[in-house]
Amino acid sequence: MAKRMGCGGKILLLRQLLLDRTGPECGVTMAEILSYLSQNGIEAERKSIYADLELLRASGMDIGLERCGKRREYRVLSRTFDTVELKLLTDAVAASRFITRKKSGELIEKLRSLTSESERRMLRRQVYVDGRIKSMNETIYYSTDAISEAIEAGRMIRFRYYDYTPEKKRVARRGVYIVAPLGLVVCSENYYLCAYSEVHADIRNYRVDRMGGVEVLDRKRPDLPEVRDFDLASYRERQFSMFGGEQRDVTIEFDDALANVAVDYFGPDVPIRPRGDGRFTVTRRIEVSPAFFGWLFQFGTRCRLLAPADVAAQYAGLARAVVAGQGEEKSGTQGA
Repeated sequence: MAKRMGCGGKILLLRQLLLDRTGPECGVTMAEILSYLSQNGIEAERKSIYADLELLRASGMDIGLERCGKRREYRVLSRTFDTVELKLLTDAVAASRFITRKKSGELIEKLRSLTSESERRMLRRQVYVDGRIKSMNETIYYSTDAISEAIEAGRMIRFRYYDYTPEKKRVARRGVYIVAPLGLVVCSENYYLCAYSEVHADIRNYRVDRMGGVEVLDRKRPDLPEVRDFDLASYRERQFSMFGGEQRDVTIEFDDALANVAVDYFGPDVPIRPRGDGRFTVTRRIEVSPAFFGWLFQFGTRCRLLAPADVAAQYAGLARAVVAGQGEEKSGTQGA
């Protein structure tokens, strides 16, 4: 006579067995299910297992009965994430610069738990990009949680901001920062907070991994147009590497070979005007900054800043100063 146990423990064991050991390509037979339950102290009858399987299906599990040769196997046919999706997420976590190595390992293990034991082995690979620099600040997770809470509640936050010395010591800047958080952005593999600073009366960007002691204040954020009307997407489009500056409509001339670059950076909707001579122009509103000039400079003579004239002159002057500075450094080195 089969020993009757509480159905709760039995159905949970059955569910775990199916999740751990089955998938579209492998399954378990009724005999294996009964043996597994017996090994875990539960004697069950086939009829009760059929009922449990129906309950699991009703709860949303995609369980199928497949014939494999002479075997009739029960399998979980689909999950919230398939293996390909979990591989993408695992690789993204492993390669992410703002997630520490410790937290990367923890997150990857959680992702691996979402698939079967056989598939987990495929996700065991730790795809760290060669030379990848990972964040050293474990508190980033608590900081982003507090920031998100403040954004949702429309409140101000307070924090300390840190810099690194040449000796690699983390040193806090003077005073505390009190800002109105508006949004979080991932850029150049770092997490940034976009926030309104009353001290500077404009929107500033802060590296989240360099923030510490983030506190949500009771004080509501200011009711100002730049805060009320803040649009994270358009704000991000105007900036290069999260450097702010004066907003200007700039026109850039590129070689046709750089069309991919223009579309990748400015988006597929960017208006491109072919000139017919192997070059095209793009006009875009951006925030003029050293990061913008640096982005242009990497393309050398294959791109030219056409307008506005004062911004083009500023770019040309900076390029001349860089070349002159390199020449002076070289001369000084040879004479030493």
